[in-house]
Amino acid sequence: MVRRVFAFGLMSLATLVPLLSSPVRAGLISVWGPSGSGDGQFISPKGVALDASGNVYVADWGNNRIQKFTRTGDYLSQFGTLGSGNGQLNGPFGIAIAPNGNIYVVDQGNNRIEVFRSDGTYLTQWGRSGRGPGQFTAPTYLAFDALGDVYVADYWYGRIEKFHDNGVFVTEWGTPGTGNGQFDQTYGIAVDADGNVYCGDFGGGRIEKFTSNGLYLGQWGTPGTGPGQLWFPKGVAADRFGNVYVVDNSGRLQVFTTGGAFETQWDATWLGYGPNGVAVDDRGDTYVTIATGVMKFGVDATPAKSATWGAIKARYH
Repeated sequence: MVRRVFAFGLMSLATLVPLLSSPVRAGLISVWGPSGSGDGQFISPKGVALDASGNVYVADWGNNRIQKFTRTGDYLSQFGTLGSGNGQLNGPFGIAIAPNGNIYVVDQGNNRIEVFRSDGTYLTQWGRSGRGPGQFTAPTYLAFDALGDVYVADYWYGRIEKFHDNGVFVTEWGTPGTGNGQFDQTYGIAVDADGNVYCGDFGGGRIEKFTSNGLYLGQWGTPGTGPGQLWFPKGVAADRFGNVYVVDNSGRLQVFTTGGAFETQWDATWLGYGPNGVAVDDRGDTYVTIATGVMKFGVDATPAKSATWGAIKARYH
């Protein structure tokens, strides 16, 4: 089945927030979906990531697969089936692209990380259930630094684990709690251009910032739905302009400086569904997963042919 992509002009969303200083965030460009198991359809997708060519990879959690698209939403391919064997997936959650182009997937239901080539060829895996070094208890998201090291948010144990790209364990930090450097479940995670690590404290309603070796640097956010507050933060991303993006259970995409200063926010819900994951490409376009697909925000919005907002929603169904 052909996936539907609906495009929007900037004037079709009166509630969107004005553009920031960096060349991003002008409006909703398109929505990819809808719900289903066909090519280009989704069931509760989680992580989203982009490779150096601008291809978009989505962890289609409910369909136990990874789907690949162009940056404009054209379906390209997919890989993964339900199971615990090599290359199989049981609830794929986070996804990240290594500097060498390989795809790293958090296989949450199997408590492991799987590695694939960009064409979906299985390469290797590491991790198993447990609380020891290199083990996982429902991992969620992961992120790479410029050196190729990978950071994994281990949800139930409230910690961040760091690995080399070959799966060799490096270090870990964080314990369950509400103090500095502690977590009430880790969730989204991102690394900025300077190698600083940002992790969402899901139950604590905050973002905590660390060095690449786990030294606590600071935090921002309190539980709530006001500007700068966070209601169970989920996906986290960092762009090359020095901005940090956070989606939360209040249905918002908020943007902060790397120091935690609130910049702006906008609605990231679609037909009543809230956001899960977020990624930013090299141009500043932003991709947000929702329960039925992907929302793309950016400056490339072109008016849909005389389509109204209500009409587009009706077509999406």
